[in-house]
Amino acid sequence: MHEAPSGHAIANRVGAPAPVSPTPIPILSSGLLSPSPQRDSLGNSSGNGIASIDSSSLATMLRPMLEAELERATGERVDELVFFRTEWQRGGAATGRARTARHDLVVKLPVNDAELRWFRRLGAEDPDERQPVARLIASGEHLGGFDLAWIALERLPRGPVLRDLNGSGIQRLAEASARFSLAAAAFEVDRDPTIEDWNALLHTAIDAVRDRRLDHRQVWNQLLKQVVRDVEPLATLWDHREPIEWIHGDLHPGNGLLRSAEPNAPIILIDLANVRAGHWLEDAIYLERLLWTRADLLKSGRPLRVIAEARRAVGLSLGPDWDRLARARRILLAATAPAFLRSEGSPSFLAACIGQLERNLREIGPLKGSRAASSGTPPADSRKRAAPKPESDPT
Repeated sequence: MHEAPSGHAIANRVGAPAPVSPTPIPILSSGLLSPSPQRDSLGNSSGNGIASIDSSSLATMLRPMLEAELERATGERVDELVFFRTEWQRGGAATGRARTARHDLVVKLPVNDAELRWFRRLGAEDPDERQPVARLIASGEHLGGFDLAWIALERLPRGPVLRDLNGSGIQRLAEASARFSLAAAAFEVDRDPTIEDWNALLHTAIDAVRDRRLDHRQVWNQLLKQVVRDVEPLATLWDHREPIEWIHGDLHPGNGLLRSAEPNAPIILIDLANVRAGHWLEDAIYLERLLWTRADLLKSGRPLRVIAEARRAVGLSLGPDWDRLARARRILLAATAPAFLRSEGSPSFLAACIGQLERNLREIGPLKGSRAASSGTPPADSRKRAAPKPESDPT
C-alpha cells in the first residue's frame, strides 16, 4: 500500500488550500465518551478513504475470505468471525472477534496505512511489560480482490480503562503513552507535523458565537477578541514546538486495554490509525481536554503532569518551555471550540473552555509580537463581567 501524504504538505497557516483543524474530541462526561468523529476543518470525517462503503456490509461480504486469510496466517481453524461495535468506537472500520486453538483475536477492517504500519512496527514481537500496543497476530494489504488492509490482534481481556477511570488509570495511561513514544523513537520521523489554520478557525468560532447565540456570549466575544489579537505570536510559538516525534494521535481511555486484572497492570494501547508526527503535548492536551468538565479527575489524575513525569522516567525529552507551550495549546483549542459546536457544543464544555481561556491567558505571560501588549489592552479576565464559574484546571 502506498504511503499516505503528509498532512503538513497540504496545510500552511497562511493561505492553505485545505487547512487542518485541531481534532474535535469526545467529551468525557459521567464516565462515558460521547461519539464524536474526528474531522478536518472542512468538516470531513477522517477514516480509511472508503466512506462510500458501509463497513458492516463490507465485513459481512468479506467474512469468508477474511476467515480463510486468518487460517492461512495462523495455521489453525478459525471459529466463526462475529462483528461488533463498541460504545466508544468512533471510526468507520468494522471490528470482529474470532478464535483459533491458540488465539483469541480481534479483527479490524479496513485499516489505513498508518494503523497497518505501526502495528507491524510495534506489535509484531511477543508481548512483554514494555510493549506499548496490542500484539499483531496477522495482517494483510488485500482481501477478496479489494485493496483493503486488515489486522488481527490479540484480544485483550480487560478494559477499556474508560469504564472505571480514576487517577490510577490516568497514571497508567501516561506510562503507556511514554512507552509508546520510546518504542516509536526507533523509527525516523519522515513526516511533517500538522500546522493548523488558527486564523480561519477563530473566525469560524466568532461567527458561531454570533449566529448561534451561545450562553455567555459577551464573555466569549471579549475572550475571542483578545485571542485574535494574540493569534500570530501564539501560533508562532506553537508552530516552532520541539521535539517533533511520533505521537499516538488518539490518546483517550477508550483506547487503553489490559492483559491482566492486577490493580497496577500496564495499559496496552490500541487504535493506531492517527499516529503522526507531532509534539507530545498534542497527546497530553488531547487527553486533558477530555477531562475539562471533570474537575475531580483533573485533580486526581493531573494528566499533563503525569505524562511529563512518565516521559522523564524513561529518558524522553520534554523540550524547551513545554509548560508555556501547553498554555498556548490550551488557549488555541479552547478559543476554537465554538467552531465545532456539533462535537464540542455542550454548555458544560463551553463553560470549561471559558475557564481555560481566562486562566491560561492570564498565566502565559507576555507574548512577543502581541498586539494586545503593544496597545496596552488589559487581559480579558481583568475586565468586570458576569462569567460562568467552571471548575479550574489544577494541573
